Amino acid sequence: MIKRAEEKETHVLMKIFLAKLYARSYYDIKIEVRYPAERRYKPDLLATDDQGNAIFWGECGEVGLDKIRTLLSRYRDTHLSFSKWNIKPGPFESIIEKSLEKLSKKRSAPVDFINFTEAQRDAVAADGEVMVDWPQLYHRRW
Repeated sequence: MIKRAEEKETHVLMKIFLAKLYARSYYDIKIEVRYPAERRYKPDLLATDDQGNAIFWGECGEVGLDKIRTLLSRYRDTHLSFSKWNIKPGPFESIIEKSLEKLSKKRSAPVDFINFTEAQRDAVAADGEVMVDWPQLYHRRW
């Protein structure tokens, strides 16, 4: 991973951590690639099935309300994961919950929220090994 000048270190870390956490479920997960079927938004992480349909979409850090609502409704069959760095979870969880309540059609895939903390900042070893796993994290699934 190469950190772009305008990118926060924590944004890069979250992308690395999400890739590690979800790699067991989505073997072809990619970081910072466009999803051809989506014109407006670009995922931080993406996994597709053999037909090219999004089966996993990960967002790290800042994400606007419009994007949250669009992803929840447009990609009902896609596992969505939102991650933040060291926030109080309640307000963001409330945004997701209220957005889910407003959907006209129910989702078939899960929605995750992961809150990384300063305890994870040094979770990448000098040899590149990523040392995060689910038991160490704040994680909520709808």
